Amino acid sequence: NGGGYGQGMNNMNANMATAQARMQQLIASQQKMIDQFRKNEESLRKQLSERDTHWRQSLKNSLNKKDERIQELFQETLALENKHKAEAKKVVELRQALMKARASSSQMLFSVRKLPGVPGAKSNSNSNL
Repeated sequence: NGGGYGQGMNNMNANMATAQARMQQLIASQQKMIDQFRKNEESLRKQLSERDTHWRQSLKNSLNKKDERIQELFQETLALENKHKAEAKKVVELRQALMKARASSSQMLFSVRKLPGVPGAKSNSNSNL
């Protein structure tokens, strides 16, 4: 019966070796999964960083464009205000010229003297007015 004991130990050692091999396969499989998860995590972090960088650059570009447009509108507003002032000055000058012309015309009407009558005419009134 001594041979049976040795064979039982051999079977037990074989079973342990099989269990240990399975355990090592399981550990290796889990290690591969962990490594893949780490790679995926790193890839996602990189994508997130790139997306964040792209978003920040897009926002910066958009704000710069808006700042440029605000500056353009500000310059256009200043130009229009200056043009408006120049036009208002012209209006004042034209009104003054018109008032002078009216005053001059009125003076001419009131300072007109009666011209001598036409010889042979019945009345001395000025028919040319």
